[in-house]
Amino acid sequence: MNTSTISTRTAGVAVALAAVATCAIGPAAAAPKPAPKPKPASVTATCSSANPMFVIGGDQLTWKVTATAGTNGQIFISATGTAGYRDFVLSQFASTSAVSWNNTTTGKYGTAKVSGVGASPTLNKTPITTGKGTVTFNMVIKAGAGSEWIGTQTSTPCVGTLKV
Repeated sequence: MNTSTISTRTAGVAVALAAVATCAIGPAAAAPKPAPKPKPASVTATCSSANPMFVIGGDQLTWKVTATAGTNGQIFISATGTAGYRDFVLSQFASTSAVSWNNTTTGKYGTAKVSGVGASPTLNKTPITTGKGTVTFNMVIKAGAGSEWIGTQTSTPCVGTLKV
């Protein structure tokens, strides 16, 4: 009898059994992670106006406008203003805005008012129904100091385009 043949076959069986055992008791595959939900489309625009608290000296109030696509053909518009090193007095501001929008896909257009008061010049998040499609907006912001709106200033237009 040829012993080299037997030991080769025995080794082959052992390797095959080891492979089967590894597959049977190996780590279970984890379920694939679900794809993350896409973030709503948004666009940011900036514009500025003279700082109504400090009309002398040409200080600027810079506005950051954010428009976010919502559901059912809506966009949400909000804005925050900053005045750099003079932010400490910004709690005295009141702000309003007129927003003109145009849905270039459907031809629908309109206007909306956005307002707000906060620890800094703020325009509260406001829904505007524009319909689905490509929407352009033009926002002009008025800011004034105190309840009497002393030194009211009007911003340059904040303009943006958003896919809803």
